[in-house]
Amino acid sequence: MSDNRRQYRAIRDALTQGDPGEPPGRMARHLTPLAALISGMVASKSTQWPQVAAHVPNGPKPESRVQHCARWLDNERSVEERYFVPSAEIFLAH
Repeated sequence: MSDNRRQYRAIRDALTQGDPGEPPGRMARHLTPLAALISGMVASKSTQWPQVAAHVPNGPKPESRVQHCARWLDNERSVEERYFVPSAEIFLAH
C-alpha cells in the first residue's frame, strides 16, 4: 500500500472516529472527499489544486480529482460548521 493511501485511510478513520457515534449516511459519504482533500494537502504540502490532486490516492486522472474536489467545495451542503470546524478540532486535538 502506498504512503498516500495509508495517510488517506488514517485521515478518513480519524474523521469517522472523531464523530460521536456512526455518522449518518450522507455525512459519511461526504467525509470521503474531505479526507481525500486533507490527505492531498498534507502529502503535497500545498493548497494549489494541481499539487493536491496529484497526491490524492483515488481517481483516474488529476484533472478529474480537481473537478471532484471543486464540486464538493462548491456544494452548498458542504458547509463549514458541519464538516470543516469539527474536522479541524479533531486534528488539533491530536
